[in-house]
Amino acid sequence: MSLVLLFAEKTARQLRRDAAGTAITVLTTPVCTALYGLLSRGGDGPTGRPFEASVPGLLVLSVIMIVFSSAMLVAREIESGAMTRMATWPVSALDVLGGSSLVQLGLAAASSAATLASARALGYAPRASLLSVLVLAVVAAQSSIGLGLLVASLTRTQHRAFLVASVLMFVLLLFSGVVFPRPHVELVQIAGEKIGPFDLLPTTQLHEALSGVLAGKSLLDVKGRLLALFGLSAVAFGAGVLVFSRRHTLGGR
Repeated sequence: MSLVLLFAEKTARQLRRDAAGTAITVLTTPVCTALYGLLSRGGDGPTGRPFEASVPGLLVLSVIMIVFSSAMLVAREIESGAMTRMATWPVSALDVLGGSSLVQLGLAAASSAATLASARALGYAPRASLLSVLVLAVVAAQSSIGLGLLVASLTRTQHRAFLVASVLMFVLLLFSGVVFPRPHVELVQIAGEKIGPFDLLPTTQLHEALSGVLAGKSLLDVKGRLLALFGLSAVAFGAGVLVFSRRHTLGGR
C-alpha cells in the first residue's frame, strides 16, 4: 500500500507541473455546464428547460474526460522512458497503476462535484445527494481509467494516445444515449429487460443511473445499473492492467 501511495504522490506532482492540462480535465465540464445553462435560460418547453435534461449527460462527460487524462499521463511516462527505468525497480504494475488511479479518481470526483455545483448555481435542483452522484462517478471513473490504460499501452506515444482517446470518448458519448438517442439493438432479454450491445458501455449504465438518481431515486433503486457499472468498470480496469503488464514488465515482483 505504501508503494501505491508513493506513486499516487508522484502522479499528483506530475499533474501539478501540468497545471493547464489538469485544469482542462477538471474544469471543462463545469464550464460547459455553466455556458449551456446560461444560454438555455428562457427556453422552457413542455418538459422544462433543455438544460435540466442535459445535466446527467454533462456529469457523464466529466467522467469520460478521465479516459483522456489517464491515457495521456501513462503515454507520457512510456514515451519519456520512465517505464523502462521502472523495470529495474522492485515494483509491480498494480503499484504504479494503482497510485495513478487514486489520483485520477480524485479528478473525476472533483470534476463531477464542480459540474453539479455549476448546474445548481444556475437553478438546477437535483433530488439527489452529492454523495450519491459521487459514488456513481467514482465507480464509472474506474472504467475510464482502464480504457485510458488500454489506449496508452497500445499506442505508446502521446500524440497517438491523444487521437485514439478522442475517438474513444466520442464513441462512448455517441452510443450511450448521452448526446443522441441510443440505437435499439436487442441481443438478449434478462428478467424481461431487453439488453443490447450498447448496454455494455459503462457510460450507458452511468447515464441511466444518474438520470434515475437525479430524478429522486436512491442508489438502491438503481442497484441493477450500479452493479452493472461495477462489473463493467472491473472488466475495463482489469483489461487495462493486463495489457499494460504484458507490454511493460516492471520490477522483480
